Amino acid sequence: MPDKYIMNAEKVDVKSILLVDDEEDVRALIKQHLTSSIKDINIIEAKDGSEAMAKLSYQTFHCILTDIQMPKKDGVDLIEKIKQSNLNATTPIIVVTGFPDDQLLERFSNITFVEKPFDKSVLIQLVESQLKLGKMNQRVAANVLNAFVDATESFLKQLTQLEAEFTSPLAKAPQDQLKGDIYALVEFKHVGAISKICFGIDKNLAAQIVKTIKEGNLNSNTNPLELFLSAIFKTVVSKMQEEKQNISLVKKQIVTSNEDFTIQELNSLKAIVMPIKTSLGHIYVQAMHLENTRKAAA
Repeated sequence: MPDKYIMNAEKVDVKSILLVDDEEDVRALIKQHLTSSIKDINIIEAKDGSEAMAKLSYQTFHCILTDIQMPKKDGVDLIEKIKQSNLNATTPIIVVTGFPDDQLLERFSNITFVEKPFDKSVLIQLVESQLKLGKMNQRVAANVLNAFVDATESFLKQLTQLEAEFTSPLAKAPQDQLKGDIYALVEFKHVGAISKICFGIDKNLAAQIVKTIKEGNLNSNTNPLELFLSAIFKTVVSKMQEEKQNISLVKKQIVTSNEDFTIQELNSLKAIVMPIKTSLGHIYVQAMHLENTRKAAA
């Protein structure tokens, strides 16, 4: 067997990125930044929307980076075509442009802006995160995740009187350990998929939550962290109802040991991690990748 076939067989984890920009020097700069910092990627270039569209029907991409203002077919036309593509409808899209438009965020879900002139490290980190997180349909829906983060931050402030601040999201790769010391897991059904969100709570913050809830519920035998989780989920359900969407609880669980089988299972999954910082530590809202958790609708 020729060596080239052996070489291709070994590169099963290579990620394909479509890079679309009418300026050759911009494409060259982005390509240099990405290939020098991210391993095992293959960048396919296109000089405008028309050239990019021709590639959508015969290749699946792991991420697409595109400019907006281009000759022939512009970036908006390209995004519409991507969303209609059989192979790439759920491919994450990063818009690299000097003219960011908030209306595009309303029109197209799950796209991200990087403004020119861009920061090299920001662009690399964003592409790395998108590659780790995978296809958009393998993630907890953005509006649901945002609802969980907002509810957690708001309830944490009310309960503990601590300042709570959301910081930059992180990407958890398979086998990375979950963040936090104590875990509160909630499984729920949304649009026919079973999703998992694990709240990782630093021990000092968890102790304060438990203390405050116990003081307000002296006659309750329920685990205070379970009450905390129930309050957050109730708020999320209410928010989803406002958006005419249904979300239903499947299971909730409090786990205090990394040795627990549930935590070991979750450690094997990809996740997006949304950290909320307080003076007593963090609470991490960790949304599991749906590739391994998706089930048929009941």
